[in-house]
Amino acid sequence: METDGIDLTDEQRAAAEYFADSDNPFRWIAVLMCYLDDPSSVDEDVAKEAASHFTPDE
Repeated sequence: METDGIDLTDEQRAAAEYFADSDNPFRWIAVLMCYLDDPSSVDEDVAKEAASHFTPDE
């Protein structure tokens, strides 16, 4: 996957990592935020799984 990226503050990044590592409804949003901030910080398969939660089924 390719991204133009986003720039999270340290606090935003810490919060996103916290939620990405937890088992809560915001997990997949947080994974995508981490990926958009630094694609190398998220396994590509995990990023694709996260994206699949926000794409319509065909």
